[in-house]
Amino acid sequence: MNFKKEIKNRIQREMLKKGFKINNVFYFNYLESILYQYVLKYKNINFIQIGANDGKRFDPIHEFIKYNKANITGYVVEPVRDYFMELCNTYKDYPNIKPLNFAIHNNLSEAVIYKVAKEFESIVPEFALGIASFDQDHHRRTNIPSEFLFEEKVQCMSLSGLVSGYNILNVSLLVLDTEGYDYNILTNIDFDVISPSIIHFEHGIKSGTISINQFNELKKLFHDNDYQLFVDKTDVTAVKTLLFYE
Repeated sequence: MNFKKEIKNRIQREMLKKGFKINNVFYFNYLESILYQYVLKYKNINFIQIGANDGKRFDPIHEFIKYNKANITGYVVEPVRDYFMELCNTYKDYPNIKPLNFAIHNNLSEAVIYKVAKEFESIVPEFALGIASFDQDHHRRTNIPSEFLFEEKVQCMSLSGLVSGYNILNVSLLVLDTEGYDYNILTNIDFDVISPSIIHFEHGIKSGTISINQFNELKKLFHDNDYQLFVDKTDVTAVKTLLFYE
């Protein structure tokens, strides 16, 4: 057992019970802060995570879930088979979290995902295992050679199909990390049908994942649907304006 890590975790758990958390002074985690405020006010969170990978690798909500297991119900969606198996293992002791093995796509029932081939996983940076994408050219943004890629055919379902098919009546939190398809999913949401209290996604402006025009379009979409935005270098957290004032 790693005693230093265990002591650190115990201190963290006790601080969280009292509403405190140790953070890096150079980075403020908007999403985590908002989620803790949400649990304090509403007690429970129902979430959908699209592009969940293994449930740990660069995951924006894993730590929060770990410390708030009793308050969380959700669906974690991951199309890549190997990552999905890891995801199932991550959440095997979380009966209220259901892993789903398909991609979210607005129109297709089947599509190709481009990912790092298994034989190259040990020689690429760890982040490369988290950038599987519908876009064949997406890996060029991170200088991953095209010969390292593997094409995996995956099943797909629309977000509205997921919500209706699994009879999801309320979504507190929607998290997206689809490596280039977030914009497409977000602009296809019918906010009269699904209106999450909190939406978190990767904007990727610096890397060219979405354009400035697309980002401005998303800003208008959120403002028109009564969300306020918290933006950092890579991500956006959109929060219903009256969430903490009702």
